[in-house]
Amino acid sequence: VAASGAVMFGSTAATSYTVSSSTSIIAVSPAESAGTVDITVTNPANTSAISSADQFTYEAVPTVTSLSPTSGAFVGGTSVTITGTNLTGATAVDFGVLAATAYTVNSSTSIAATSPAVTSATSVDVTVTTPSGTSATSAADHFTYGAAVAVTAVSSTSGPTAGGTTVTITGTSFTGATGVRFASAVASSYTVNSATQITATSPAQAAGTVDVTVTTPSGTSASSGADQFTYEVAPTGVHATVPGAPTYASANAGNISARVSWGVPADNGSAIAGYTVTAADSTTSLNGGENCVAPGRGHDLLHGGRSHQR
Repeated sequence: VAASGAVMFGSTAATSYTVSSSTSIIAVSPAESAGTVDITVTNPANTSAISSADQFTYEAVPTVTSLSPTSGAFVGGTSVTITGTNLTGATAVDFGVLAATAYTVNSSTSIAATSPAVTSATSVDVTVTTPSGTSATSAADHFTYGAAVAVTAVSSTSGPTAGGTTVTITGTSFTGATGVRFASAVASSYTVNSATQITATSPAQAAGTVDVTVTTPSGTSASSGADQFTYEVAPTGVHATVPGAPTYASANAGNISARVSWGVPADNGSAIAGYTVTAADSTTSLNGGENCVAPGRGHDLLHGGRSHQR
């Protein structure tokens, strides 16, 4: 190849070339669309004939068109599906300047990658590199690192196996929560009140202690002693509950009876079979029943929240 010679990739001249010897040339390929072209060499005498031996294939540069999920905890470890084009033969997957912890090329349009850890919350571009080049960055490849979700307390900490208990969950990074679970059971309902609080309703579950976990796009909270909720078997059969302080009491001097009323026990327990009434001066006391009267004093037996005057 003389000064008037040329090296062509199809119809496009090489970006540059160097004649190393009469049998060797080093050329830099020009930009070209994807496809196969013939490389020809021209000298003052002639141009090389084309053949299968001179073919060079341009492969399309990879592109990233979407990520799923688009965010994860800054501690890393999030499994991310990268969708795009021309991903076959990928030699690198990067989250910003950091290499993916691991990746698998599933097809020419899909790669499964694991996000590396970063030191703080940030947003980065996920790029794929193949022998043809590195994908250009765009809004479609953005991955956001957020703080790890955590549960630091639950209240109430117990409830019946039938479910239905309202539980306040306290923790961090709850914004955007996509799920609340009591062990493997999905909460009957939940409301994200703030980044640090969720109100959830316990689902039905067998008796025992379970971990309450919260899932966000950044991951799922790690279980700990702080997130435990205990399912208890509700008592069966008739049971009595002592009511609170009397809500009404009346007696007149000289009467041989008095009226005392109580509210319904908090758990709607059955009638109390007996009780003791003690006079203010502690000199008179008796074990009560349905018809139990002391001279100058009296009391009523509570039946399901009703009172009886004697």
